[in-house]
Amino acid sequence: MAEAVERECVEETGLRVRMGRLLFIRDYIAKNHEFAQDDGDAHQVELMFECELVQRGVPRLGASPDQMQTGSEWADLARLGELRVYPQAVARILCGGVPDGGAVYLGDIN
Repeated sequence: MAEAVERECVEETGLRVRMGRLLFIRDYIAKNHEFAQDDGDAHQVELMFECELVQRGVPRLGASPDQMQTGSEWADLARLGELRVYPQAVARILCGGVPDGGAVYLGDIN
């Protein structure tokens, strides 16, 4: 899991990270959300981790960004509610800071 998280961060931001604790678990059942017409049969279980930068740098589109990815940037947690972030529910939670304690199961949210 750690290798996958670290590889994905390099691919999508160009920066190396070290995976930390699991923060959120989210079900995404596409038929219940705004992109249902495009991927209505999809059901994903997403794990979101706290990570530590191994190298400093400015995030950018990495070597293999997702096709729908439009960019990468550092943002203050308090500003997440102003940005287009998916899932928005996670952005709202993080506006108050990173939660203490164990992982939070979020369910099928957007």
